[in-house]
Amino acid sequence: MKTIFRSIIATLLLTGAAALMGPHTAGAMTPAGQSVTNTVTATYKVNGVAQTPPPPAVSTFVVDDKVMLTVTADDGGAVTIETAGHAALKFTVSNVGNNTHDFALLATNISGTTIASYSVAGNTDGTIGTLNTSGSGTVFIDELAPGDSKIVYVYATATNTAQNSMQDNFSLAAIAHCADAGAGTCAAGAGSLGALSQNTPGDKSASMATMFTVLGDDKGNGAGDNKYDGQYIQNGVVGFKVSSAIVVMAKSSRVYKDPVCDDVSGCTTPRAIPSATVIYTLTLTNNGLAAATALNISDTLPSFVTYAAYVNPAESLNCSAAQVVQDNVCTGAGVSLSGTPQVLSVSGMTLDAAGGAHASRTIKYMVTIN
Repeated sequence: MKTIFRSIIATLLLTGAAALMGPHTAGAMTPAGQSVTNTVTATYKVNGVAQTPPPPAVSTFVVDDKVMLTVTADDGGAVTIETAGHAALKFTVSNVGNNTHDFALLATNISGTTIASYSVAGNTDGTIGTLNTSGSGTVFIDELAPGDSKIVYVYATATNTAQNSMQDNFSLAAIAHCADAGAGTCAAGAGSLGALSQNTPGDKSASMATMFTVLGDDKGNGAGDNKYDGQYIQNGVVGFKVSSAIVVMAKSSRVYKDPVCDDVSGCTTPRAIPSATVIYTLTLTNNGLAAATALNISDTLPSFVTYAAYVNPAESLNCSAAQVVQDNVCTGAGVSLSGTPQVLSVSGMTLDAAGGAHASRTIKYMVTIN
């Protein structure tokens, strides 16, 4: 009898172990909804004579949907945005579970007040691209298969008053929903956002042929995110840092000549007397990180002086009355003189960002004391 029992047990173990082995690759995640059938057969003998085998023992279960996802910030730090300008933060959403899912996307400004508006986008120009929008306005990734990733952006517009070096940090949350292409049943069709993914209640052991949903995601670094909650929130030092122009002006004056000093041999100290000529020097400097464009200046001249052509042989300058000296060159571009009292205007200038070749400009013009 011991020999018979040993033979039966050995045969059961070998055939059961063989049945457990299958084509599944070690390390690969079994797809949700996969039916797994395990069959055990047995043979035995009585007094050395083979007997009719018992019917195979079969057990079948369905692999559950393990919801897992990640969100990564791809910029590695703040992205520059100019005052009233546009920019985009880059994120990657990955489905690391075993079932196809839709993923709703939610961007949040977690600090700062420099961004006027923002949205989740599929492209860096703020357009939706290959993303979808639900009827309620939620932007989402449709039908993201296991192992696949999707690049998405948070597109923003800075306020008109955003100041240099101010920063707004952002988070991006991805929330799992069921998908039409996924295993199981989902009310939404392709192109529509499915129902929110939630843990299936009940005892799996009592419903082995039913696919359950199990939230198995890790916790992101965003506030409000937790393990096994079906979402992943990514934030940190990713955000928009304002690059703006900071224009400062300095103005000075000096007496260039007067009729008395001109008439006295060796005079080198002209005075501010009537008929004397005074040179105004205006220096414009950009200390900011962005270029200042469409820069216009306006100078209402005192009623005690009259605008004069800039003529200075010592500087080899002989400008007309319709010109000013800009960066030591006579120019009439954007220059106008009008009204009483006289108003001198110079328009259309550009200052490079700090450190640029033209981050500073000098404008000079002459007046005669009445």
